[in-house]
Amino acid sequence: MMEFNQKGNQPTSLYNYSSHNSSISRPCSISTASSTGSIISDPYNLSFLTDNPQYYNQLVEDLSIIDNVYDILSEECENDTDLNDKQVLDVARYVAYKQQIISQIIQSETNYVNEFYDFQEIYATSIRDWLDTNEDKEVNAKMKSTPARKTLDTLFETFHHLSTLHSNFLKELNERFKIWGPTQLISDVFNNFYKGLGTYDTFFNQHPEFVMTLDILYRLPSFAKFIETKMNENKQRQSSLKIADLMHYLQIPLTRTSYYAKAINQLKHYSDPSTPDFTFLCQLTDNFRSLDREWSERKKSCQSHLMVLEVYRTVQGCPVNVTLNRRLILFADLIKVDVDDVTATSDVRTYYLYSDHLIFCRKQKDKKGTPSKLVYKGSLNLRGAELKYLSPALVTKMCETKKSSLFKIGKKSSDSTSLPGTEAFGFELVTTEINAEAVAPMYFSGATIPPQVASGPVRRRHILRTRTAEEQKMWYESLEKVIKTISHASRKH
Repeated sequence: MMEFNQKGNQPTSLYNYSSHNSSISRPCSISTASSTGSIISDPYNLSFLTDNPQYYNQLVEDLSIIDNVYDILSEECENDTDLNDKQVLDVARYVAYKQQIISQIIQSETNYVNEFYDFQEIYATSIRDWLDTNEDKEVNAKMKSTPARKTLDTLFETFHHLSTLHSNFLKELNERFKIWGPTQLISDVFNNFYKGLGTYDTFFNQHPEFVMTLDILYRLPSFAKFIETKMNENKQRQSSLKIADLMHYLQIPLTRTSYYAKAINQLKHYSDPSTPDFTFLCQLTDNFRSLDREWSERKKSCQSHLMVLEVYRTVQGCPVNVTLNRRLILFADLIKVDVDDVTATSDVRTYYLYSDHLIFCRKQKDKKGTPSKLVYKGSLNLRGAELKYLSPALVTKMCETKKSSLFKIGKKSSDSTSLPGTEAFGFELVTTEINAEAVAPMYFSGATIPPQVASGPVRRRHILRTRTAEEQKMWYESLEKVIKTISHASRKH
């Protein structure tokens, strides 16, 4: 008697990948008849097989093998007729479910391969031509004084290898899908694909140099104008190409490899444990998961490095530029607590914690009707900084409901909102400020700065409030590591 790992539940979508129209030269997505209506009207969800003579004949042929086995068994177990009929229906249903999953994988893989076609058609060829014909002295000087051109060629070559790997995988999936039936295997297709994943090793190893090269290019005004022109031309032509920022193409391979372990695990759930396919799918699930664990830290490092470039380009006036070793650790909206009114929650700032910096920004609108943008407002010196959890007494004060006063002097009540409650989360950061101009407004409010203060460091207290205890823990632990790293490095020098 056959037993399956999962019963009754139909497979759900594994990977929500944005689809887009593709040109003739691109891989085309397959179509299936498994819609919501067909699932309701067909309890075993087999309409997409029986409506197609090719799939129906294949199903009948393959099930006849199973029927012959059950005919032999029925001589010994005459009373198990109803059970055998159910087993045959279970086999057919799971064959259909497994084919649905393969269909989803093919659609996801088609979209992913098309991303590489987009990159090739929009950027790779045109950037090469632009660099070859460009007469801008600044561009030519940068290309000669940096390894940017060589790194770009490596990037284009790596994407070509990735595209070839996934195109071949997609081709094998489509070929197997066309002849799908109860006796077909799928594990061998994934095994062939697994053997070629070393291409991702090259991509991860070179990723920091790719990010540095993009930073060099984006700093060139003529390159930024060139990219903007390409995007506008594509929009005017109403092209079917999906246009995206260059950084998008450095991001998508970082998240793609995690998909396959989930997909193979789904296929395993709808496989008969007595078949070789089930055994090989189990092995492949372990292999892909092991590879994903091996690559986990490298992928995180690549993503956090790419985020440094994104923040530098997004935050107006950001002083933290891209370096080979700098990484973005955390970013979030935190509440800057006013020591004179600890219940106030109106001063919300966006904080970015790097491996060597902590900066904060505020949202700002230039004109009415325009979208707000993040503007850099300041940095906190983490070298030698002291980090503490909020004291119980301070938490109690932060949770109190603020009472209004008719004789209040200072801020208007509309400038501050209270967040009463039973809990408050956050931390205190005591930093050493060496910029006398920065500390003057807070400590001396218009008065002349004493010489002893102007010439020496000043300790400054920052109280930052988080939304949850989990966020508090994450920020505290991350800040603690960064402070130790920076302080240790400064003692070395």
